[in-house]
Amino acid sequence: MVRIHCIALALLMAAGCVTVPVERPRTDLEREIDEAFARAEEPWAGERTGNVTLVVERFLVDRTESSRFESAWRYADERVTARGGSLAHRNGLRIGIELDGFRAALQAALRSASTHRIEKVMITTLNGRPGSIAVGQYTYVEALRVRGPGGGLTLLERAFVGTSLVATPTVLPGDMVRIRLHPRFTARDGQYIDVASLETEVVVANGQSLVIGGTDQASDDVGAALFSTGSRQQERRVLLTVTPHIHGAP
Repeated sequence: MVRIHCIALALLMAAGCVTVPVERPRTDLEREIDEAFARAEEPWAGERTGNVTLVVERFLVDRTESSRFESAWRYADERVTARGGSLAHRNGLRIGIELDGFRAALQAALRSASTHRIEKVMITTLNGRPGSIAVGQYTYVEALRVRGPGGGLTLLERAFVGTSLVATPTVLPGDMVRIRLHPRFTARDGQYIDVASLETEVVVANGQSLVIGGTDQASDDVGAALFSTGSRQQERRVLLTVTPHIHGAP
């Protein structure tokens, strides 16, 4: 039956009763439209679509020796925050970019401390997606207040919380990385409080380190809760460096 239909179709085509459509050449305008759509789907110049690895170094010293960190902070530029820096500092947070001499000053401070600990972790996240940097586990907070232009707000009282920073790296043209940071406090039942009002934005070069720490302005500051760990008898201060590497760490 199929063969009979094919023969009949061939006879009709030969007689001119049936025509087969032939694809016509595309016009210049149609080609330009197709090329424009193809360009629109390509990443713009400098955009990266891979992962960003944050290399996090965590330095801990006893609270009585936390002043030794100050010598290293002299080699960190705290004027580079693009957004939120002044409000973060008001709440006991310090964020800067590592300058020449920082590592040497930090190592000297650690050598002179009677006890210290260094930890190093890597966090890999998609470009533009948040990752969590653990700072301390279940620190007791007598009171936790956020100080803003309109006054203070109490977030927690007499609670054990885990402390972390939520970091969102976004790759920019020229191998630069924008990092947005805000504190997060996690209760033992798994619920957490994101202090989004203290989000701070910093732009660094690929492989350049952020320096993050706290001040001792007040015991109920976010910085005091975030960068203190251990019991009151053995309380330690934490200093972090965060180094972004585009498309993975070396």
